[in-house]
Amino acid sequence: KDWKKSKPEPLEGRPEHTDSVSHDGTWHYQWSGVKEWNIRPTEELMKRWRDTRRNVPTNVQSDTGPGGSEERRLVVKCSEGDVLIVNTRLWWHKTVIPPQHQCDDEGISVPSVSFARDVYFGSKSAVHNVLQTKMSNLDGL
Repeated sequence: KDWKKSKPEPLEGRPEHTDSVSHDGTWHYQWSGVKEWNIRPTEELMKRWRDTRRNVPTNVQSDTGPGGSEERRLVVKCSEGDVLIVNTRLWWHKTVIPPQHQCDDEGISVPSVSFARDVYFGSKSAVHNVLQTKMSNLDGL
């Protein structure tokens, strides 16, 4: 099979999951190419919205647990130069790298490259306590 002539398939990341982390969120910078985030709120986040009497957006609804309804997910398309800040403990999430656009006649594509850093909004003592913890994940199978 001639890989240059075959239609590229999307590259899916881990199955939908939340991260067991104690920081306030993560910022993700899209250096090049495109990455799609599929996100939906956890029940904990929905409860926080209800408890603070904030209006829950009508297009943002949660199914309990992992693997919820596809139509209830928000799809955030990050392109070169975009920054996404998300609390991966409070949002179920999975990523997809769609086929990238071709940048020349040879069929060479721009790679999808992104990097991330944790965000801490708390006091210095809270940051110090966070540094003493370990990160783990909860997969949504």
